[in-house]
Amino acid sequence: LSYEVQVGSKYIANGSALTTVDAENLGGGKLRVTAPDRTGVWKLYVKVKDGKGNVGVGTTSLKVVAPPVTATNLARGRTATASSFQSDPTGGCPCGPEKAVDGDASSRWASDWSDPQWLQVDLGAAKAIRHVQLD
Repeated sequence: LSYEVQVGSKYIANGSALTTVDAENLGGGKLRVTAPDRTGVWKLYVKVKDGKGNVGVGTTSLKVVAPPVTATNLARGRTATASSFQSDPTGGCPCGPEKAVDGDASSRWASDWSDPQWLQVDLGAAKAIRHVQLD
C-alpha cells in the first residue's frame, strides 16, 4: 500500500488548497504525521492506493494547539480596555475586554465588526515579558 497525506484549512492557509505533508509508515495501517506548524483546526486527508490501482480516501479533523506555557500569566485578572467590543448577545456575547483576561478558555473578547481595533491590559507596573501567547 502507498499513502499520501494532505492537510488543508480554508481559514488558516488562505484558501482551500491542500498541502502534501510527510508521513512515516509505521506498518499495520499506522502513519506518523507531523502536524502543521500553525495553530487551528485542520482537515487531514489520507489517500491509500493498493498495487492494483484501487484508491481509498479517509478524512478527519485535527486541532493544533500551542504548547503549554509554564510561566505566570501577568494579564490574568488585570484591567483590560479595548477600542470596541461586541455587545450583541447572539454568538455568545457580550464579549467585553474583561473576557480577554479572565483566564477562562471558553470566553473571549471580540471587537466590533470593523478595523482597526486594539486591546490594552494594565499590568500595574513595568514587567519583563519574554513570551506572549494568545489563545
